[in-house]
Amino acid sequence: MIGIPHKMVCNCQNNTPTPAPKQKLSAHFSFVAWFVPTNAPVAPKPFSEVVIKELTLDGTDKEVEIKLPEGCTGKMKLKAVYVRVDKKGISFEEDWGGNKHLQKIEYKPTAELDDTSTIDPYMSLSRPTLVMDIAGMAPQGEWRIVYDGTSSGDLESAPTKIKYRFTGDTSLLKD
Repeated sequence: MIGIPHKMVCNCQNNTPTPAPKQKLSAHFSFVAWFVPTNAPVAPKPFSEVVIKELTLDGTDKEVEIKLPEGCTGKMKLKAVYVRVDKKGISFEEDWGGNKHLQKIEYKPTAELDDTSTIDPYMSLSRPTLVMDIAGMAPQGEWRIVYDGTSSGDLESAPTKIKYRFTGDTSLLKD
């Protein structure tokens, strides 16, 4: 018998392919300050300019700056900040006496994030998409944002802090 050289065709170590890394969750957020009048039936400007930022929820701190209008001291005050996002399943996470509480952020398609006409300036403060503090809002602080996995796609995320800072006429923050 003549021997035929044999070369091993496959390396049978049963290595499974490395899965592709998950894509980090990135979303567009819109932030707008909502004002109420202090001594008039209607605030001169019910809303600040809308700030839209694309943020990745990857566990690293993010920053947003909300500009308050000038020349309105004594005419209106900040009542709340209205936040919307273009991905479903994103919430504020709050700690109430050791208990975690999630407050859903309103979903809006990206094209509608800067449209304040869909915000009712006379709405109840019990609406879940408002961030407020009855005693007045600090000139700076932070919100903790989490994702529950309900948007389409296999996305990776981590709780992320958004550090906010108001600029402009900060006297509008006082009650």
